[in-house]
Amino acid sequence: MSLIVKPISGMLTKDTDLFGKMDPYVVCKIGNEQKRTKTNKGGGKKPQWMDTLTFMSKGSIMSVSVYDDDFGKD
Repeated sequence: MSLIVKPISGMLTKDTDLFGKMDPYVVCKIGNEQKRTKTNKGGGKKPQWMDTLTFMSKGSIMSVSVYDDDFGKD
């Protein structure tokens, strides 16, 4: 059995880029399995994603985090 997660959009409260817009991506983790979306280049504080993340883990807790893709800085 698998779990399918589809991050659609975000409404971020803080802009971490001084110049330009943030490039957000989502990281979801269930048990020992971790997946991430593609980076939404220039998505800013209202990013959108069209990714499908499929998990095979049987964990009961999922963590969801959003990061700014700035050449290795999170």
